[in-house]
Amino acid sequence: MEEKELTLEALDYCASLLEEAREKETEAREHRISIEERIVELMGCEIEGTRSETTPRFKVRTTSKFDRKVDQTKVSHVKRLVGEETFNKVFRTKYEVDVKALRSLRDESQRKYAMVTNIITTTPSKTSVVVESVH
Repeated sequence: MEEKELTLEALDYCASLLEEAREKETEAREHRISIEERIVELMGCEIEGTRSETTPRFKVRTTSKFDRKVDQTKVSHVKRLVGEETFNKVFRTKYEVDVKALRSLRDESQRKYAMVTNIITTTPSKTSVVVESVH
């Protein structure tokens, strides 16, 4: 056999191994995600925050959060409406939402909170699951 044929055979074999490994990786990821979803079903999760349970063998924690994005086209208008001081408390320089300040504003002024949330898009992110061995 020629060297090139051997190289092509080896390359073909490695390519088939890689393809098989990728399929197993996809199956493993899908299996992991289905187990995480089952854990969330079993113990629940906070709307936004962390919940934990301890079993005889594990400490299991679910953490849920929301991703918040600012509608950049409406920033200057809302800044004028709520005032620069309030606006700067709620939004960082990059106009990322400071969630603690947003919640505080919600408690202080529903009117300003409603104006500010007009430019925030809130979507739930994937609930994370952490399992730690107790022993």
